[in-house]
Amino acid sequence: MRVLIAAIACQPKGGSEGYVGWSCVNAISMDHEVHVITSGMCQKEIEAELATHPRQSKMSFSFVGEPFRWHENRLIARAQSWMQYARWVREASETARKLCEEKHFDILHHITYATWRMGTPLSGLGAPLIFGPVGGGEKFPLSFLQMLSPLAVIFELLRSSSGWLATKNRRVTDSMSTASLLLANNRETEKLFQSLGVPTAKTKIMSQSFLSEERMEQLRCAEKKSDPKEKLIVFAGGNLEGRKGVAIVLRALSILSHSKVPYEFTYGGKGPELSHLTRLARKLSLTDANVKLGQVLTQENYFRELKRAHIYLLPSLREGAPITMMEAMAASCVPVVGKCGGAAMLVNEDCGRLIPITTPSEMAEEIADKLRSLWENPEALKILGESARLRVKEKCSEDYYRKQINDHYRNVALKEHAGI
Repeated sequence: MRVLIAAIACQPKGGSEGYVGWSCVNAISMDHEVHVITSGMCQKEIEAELATHPRQSKMSFSFVGEPFRWHENRLIARAQSWMQYARWVREASETARKLCEEKHFDILHHITYATWRMGTPLSGLGAPLIFGPVGGGEKFPLSFLQMLSPLAVIFELLRSSSGWLATKNRRVTDSMSTASLLLANNRETEKLFQSLGVPTAKTKIMSQSFLSEERMEQLRCAEKKSDPKEKLIVFAGGNLEGRKGVAIVLRALSILSHSKVPYEFTYGGKGPELSHLTRLARKLSLTDANVKLGQVLTQENYFRELKRAHIYLLPSLREGAPITMMEAMAASCVPVVGKCGGAAMLVNEDCGRLIPITTPSEMAEEIADKLRSLWENPEALKILGESARLRVKEKCSEDYYRKQINDHYRNVALKEHAGI
């Protein structure tokens, strides 16, 4: 099939959404001819990659927008990204319209940004449209605002308000009404679609994130992990935002310290909450030797940290499709995560521990109890780690993504042909 893709974030060497966009485009091109509308920010990197890419003849790109300089504060940069995205959607809509007039596409597919809040530049163009997988239906529990920095509180309140405003946006409503299929990357977003009147038959669950075979192999632990009884090694990573629940982690580690469990916690990544969390760590008498926040790691060192860690700990309070957690599981880390979003769909008791979203103090106590229990039973920890690796290999592989998306393409195309 010939597929027109919208993916503002699409970076061969990028992380987060950029990695998702490129991974999806790369996987889809294995079975189809693709034309991708993406950001001008990605142009140099994509053109360099295409020069030696084995499927360059099946991949073409339109670059919309000029490179942009982001603010150093990542929370402010997030607000910038939304303004840039709104502009990009408008400009990309015109590009998509012209492309559809010039060429025939069997499928239109929106990939990134993986959010429903701005709709897609591909709506209303005639061909069958797949919107997603996208998230954004997750809600931050307002009772947890007390643990955030003032800036993070403002961000979460604005995000809640923007969700209501987005339901009144013409482009959003058009995207939902004209899409042949809406893919939600978690159950909260699926419920949101249905609450907005999208027929159940038009919605399905599918993760936007997966790991290539190359990434899986890079993360595979070739050597045995150290004895957790000597020191329990705990890791988490990503943009250090309030929603990640790291304030709860610090309270849990404080409880664990009183239990005489030897541990080391590293957070790989900086973000807007770093100063707030550093002050909290000092207040809880957590030492730099035990707790390392805001560590900037190269990819090589990041992979090394995952391979040496026993546990991946991140009780996010709202979560989409967490690729960092998938990478940790591929490195045989046992996930101890919040019971919400994409994490709750992937993790089960056979490979990790889900922490119910209750109150900050209750979650901290439960996390400390789970860590203590796993430390006391190294053999169970080892079995869970291997199960986590196999779980990701089964549910988050490139082949699994291709099978799912190809099924959706065929079904949508058949319905279009049948006039359903």
